[in-house]
Amino acid sequence: VCGVLDAVNYGVPQFRERFVLIGSRDNEDIFLPAPTHFHIHQSPAYRWRTLGDVIKDLETMDCESASFSENRLKYLRMVPEGGNWKNLPPDVIQDAMGGAYRSGGGKVGFYRRLSYSQPSPTIVTSPVQKATMMCHPTLDRPLSVAEYARIQQFPDNWIFMGTIVDKYRQIGN
Repeated sequence: VCGVLDAVNYGVPQFRERFVLIGSRDNEDIFLPAPTHFHIHQSPAYRWRTLGDVIKDLETMDCESASFSENRLKYLRMVPEGGNWKNLPPDVIQDAMGGAYRSGGGKVGFYRRLSYSQPSPTIVTSPVQKATMMCHPTLDRPLSVAEYARIQQFPDNWIFMGTIVDKYRQIGN
């Protein structure tokens, strides 16, 4: 049996679709696991977990974090929580997007500021790349290493080794 499962439907606070293939050499009954969490449910315990659920308490802590260039921050400061490049003033969009302005696709990761009230997008190996930005919902910085790890469900005492770039890559992978 095979299918595409999304981690958000199993209590993980991020949209992370993965193809799953399960087989049996003994002709056992096999099945994909039924979702345990839902976008809408009468019980909060069974609703999707949001970014705010898992990182809100970290925002006042001094956590290791990459930084955005001043040029990127100039535009990110114009983007509201939950928005992206489409929320920039029309007269600055082309300058902010550069060569990507005329490219195809939705470009949803450009100048993306996350929302506390939604699950995180899929954690990638770097929160500062132009096409996959993951800006904190209310602060003018990328998600911190600790926030990244929380979203990926690592225990708070997990130790990541190497440079900050290495740590983001380890968590994203």
